[in-house]
Amino acid sequence: MSEKLDHELAVIFCYHKLCDVTLRNLDSLKAHNPDVPVILVSNGGEVMEDSLNSRDLLKGKWKNYGPVSPFLKLRHLGYLWHLFKKGVPIDYFWRNADMPLYLAYDASREKVSAKRYVFLEWDCFCNVDISKFYEEVWDADLAAQHVIDSAKEPEWNHFDPKYSDDCPSKVKGGLYGVAPLAAIMLSRHALSAICNELKSDITWRNTFCELRVATIANLLSLNIQQLPEQKRKYLRAAPPCWDFSECNEPAVWHMVKN
Repeated sequence: MSEKLDHELAVIFCYHKLCDVTLRNLDSLKAHNPDVPVILVSNGGEVMEDSLNSRDLLKGKWKNYGPVSPFLKLRHLGYLWHLFKKGVPIDYFWRNADMPLYLAYDASREKVSAKRYVFLEWDCFCNVDISKFYEEVWDADLAAQHVIDSAKEPEWNHFDPKYSDDCPSKVKGGLYGVAPLAAIMLSRHALSAICNELKSDITWRNTFCELRVATIANLLSLNIQQLPEQKRKYLRAAPPCWDFSECNEPAVWHMVKN
């Protein structure tokens, strides 16, 4: 008998500060999706009540993905002194922005069970029934705004050797990426399989986040899909203001930052 799954969808909401934008976006998500479980995870910053904290979770079975291991390759004694004096560098959280997704799923799966998970960062605004937004890719194992195959789009900047050289040698011929990382959707099967791969092969620890999640999905022969064009535009939007207060069209929104 197959395991009972309590929810069709859950959201993992990642944040690092309790600013007005974070709180407004979280309130809107919950207001438009009252029956969808929301798993909160702080990525190295301020922490809400009832929230997971990536700093605490990067221990034990995930310690190889913590802030020391990814940078030992620098062979720079000053780095350890920097950690001691000033804490984890911002670059760690940027390169490893996918880690809160795996950490939160792994830590909460005994309490929250869903068939699929949407990963929303603090600056994603949702004013729609989130299941409707992803209905065209509902059966995907990994769905994103832009799926990048190195064989078709080799010019993507994260396929450059300065990033791709950090991938395990077993995948050098099959690199994939997603962009942005925000608002990707993964099946429960995909998240479980990716977590198992990360734990069994720690050579993934230096791989850039948008390259890591998609390349592992491709390695595992998971079903990777791109959102349809009419949905993709919202995840590379240029809204009239940072807090999206003037965006009345129902969607999942993510701002272009460059």
